[in-house]
Amino acid sequence: MLWQMSFDQFLISLVGLSAVCYISGWIADGIMGAKGFGQIGNWLLLLAGTYVGMYSYNLYGYQLNWYPTMSLAVATGSASLTLVVLAAVKRAVDG
Repeated sequence: MLWQMSFDQFLISLVGLSAVCYISGWIADGIMGAKGFGQIGNWLLLLAGTYVGMYSYNLYGYQLNWYPTMSLAVATGSASLTLVVLAAVKRAVDG
């Protein structure tokens, strides 16, 4: 389903998700402080995690319009997991 989107649908999802991820990145920057990636870095990681999560959700055969609550949970969970895992890696590398 994700790869079957028209260009207009993709742009609308990109704009909407970018806005939500930007606000989430701003909040995460306030919570994480110097341990994070900055406001823009958090935003980009959350956005990338969202699309990777939705893509993998589609690979398992689910379509985004069948289970909207599950789609929202997958997008939120994958974005949060991406940020947390990469912050843990950053902390492990920096010491």
